[in-house]
Amino acid sequence: MNLNELVEIVLTSQPEDWRRTGGPPPSRHEAMAVLDTNPSVSMAWGQTLEDPYDMPWAMRFPDRRAASFWVDIYFNGVAVFREALAAVDGSRCYLPVPLGEDLTVAPDYVRFASLVTAIDLAMGKFSDYFHCAGLVCADSSWPCVE
Repeated sequence: MNLNELVEIVLTSQPEDWRRTGGPPPSRHEAMAVLDTNPSVSMAWGQTLEDPYDMPWAMRFPDRRAASFWVDIYFNGVAVFREALAAVDGSRCYLPVPLGEDLTVAPDYVRFASLVTAIDLAMGKFSDYFHCAGLVCADSSWPCVE
């Protein structure tokens, strides 16, 4: 299995396919989940990247507190992929982090952020947060692996 195939497994999963683990997550993460349909695939998230995260798009919410953090995808217990997300509105939603000033993000990156939000926060207003932040889906590929 290559990295693109692994990411595709994650992206085509549903939030209910994941089970939060009870034990301590790896590294400095705050949470971890295992894919029930393929237990060799897991994710951990919450290791702080920037706190506070003071990008204007991330502070367009009633609670202006925002932070960025890492999400790691694991295969057979080994971290093989890392991406950043931003916790916005006092950590009520996780959004993809745009690379440019035009606030565009790849559709698969949006799906990834939505999945992690649903697994961790069990909320259904991701698209409202996405649009309120001014983020825009752009026709680009993700992940960008060199």
